[in-house]
Amino acid sequence: MSAFDPVSQAPASRLSAGTVGLGLGGLTLWALTVLGPAVTRGVVPPLPGSARLGLLACAASLGLACVFAPLTVQRGNLIAAGGIALGALAALLVMPDPNSVAIILLLLGVLQASQPGRRTFAVRVRPSVIAAALLALGWLLLRSGSVPLGRAGALLVALGLVAVAALVPYLPELRSDEPASSSPVPWTGLFGPALALGLPARLLPLLSGDERGVFGATLLLAGVLNLLWGVVGAWRAAGGTEAWRLSFVAEWGVALIGLGLYAGAGSKAAVLALLSLILVRFPLYLWARPVLLGRAEPDLRGLNVVTALVLAGGAPFAGFALRLYALRAAAQFSWLLVAFLVIAFLLWTAHALRLARTLGRPSRRTTVGVLLTLGLSLVLGLAPNVFLAAAA
Repeated sequence: MSAFDPVSQAPASRLSAGTVGLGLGGLTLWALTVLGPAVTRGVVPPLPGSARLGLLACAASLGLACVFAPLTVQRGNLIAAGGIALGALAALLVMPDPNSVAIILLLLGVLQASQPGRRTFAVRVRPSVIAAALLALGWLLLRSGSVPLGRAGALLVALGLVAVAALVPYLPELRSDEPASSSPVPWTGLFGPALALGLPARLLPLLSGDERGVFGATLLLAGVLNLLWGVVGAWRAAGGTEAWRLSFVAEWGVALIGLGLYAGAGSKAAVLALLSLILVRFPLYLWARPVLLGRAEPDLRGLNVVTALVLAGGAPFAGFALRLYALRAAAQFSWLLVAFLVIAFLLWTAHALRLARTLGRPSRRTTVGVLLTLGLSLVLGLAPNVFLAAAA
């Protein structure tokens, strides 16, 4: 079975020793990274709070996907794949500079592209190659000592962060019949958000004032573009899979705007948006796969209506809190940005009910997972300061 795809009904198959070893190794690296120098005696460098929070959120999201996936899933394969994913994320976040991150990204892209999928290997590996090249070249220019080259380097690193998440202008093809593990969705909903939680915190102190300005402006413009593209695209998308992917893009737009307006409320909006992508939108998308693949019918019940409220950013869930922080940060920057955000948030509601219907009528097991996911969104919305303090 393909990793992160909770709808495969392939016959059970034994895990290879190599897969089991990689899964256990990934879980071990994740645990050592999260526990930090207190356990590893300095072998693993300390992580910023936001990076550690991202790793914990990814583990929670993958745990939900594994435990509450339908009974037809080969759960051993899913757990092994989750361990490999967590190890790769830990390696990404523990690396000391973007050059090391670029190498891990490239290896991770090759590993994902080597799995069975509908698109060719070259097409699937291209986004990670672009992201790795942008990060590596950008870091090289940042260390050149030249002011113009440093600004160019900050631009490339920001674009590399956008490319990691497979966002506009690097939006790759998405096929509804392709396994979730082979698609761009794990980059947009898991790897990208985790990296965005950890990398800026390490990178920003190393940038000069001009370089920070270029880095922030690039992310701000990318955020506006992705928010507009995602909201309008999800509303007009022909298929449910594309609507889900563009809803990820829209939420990333808010996160990028927050990262661009990094100080104060902007960083808080970014943290909440990225956590919402990992903890809420990603597992809900996985559980919607049976309907998206035509193996179940869409439905509209009480659970779907509450899910629509969550996806629309309604109070008192996480989307409402992050919208308040985003508007507060935008008000300190420009009222034009505030007006744009208000219009975008109003348009956002147009696709929320459509996405919620794709959950269909889940099994009892999956219903428990959906309820826990909605509960996480509620906790994020009611007590955002707990998570923001952990990310500080």
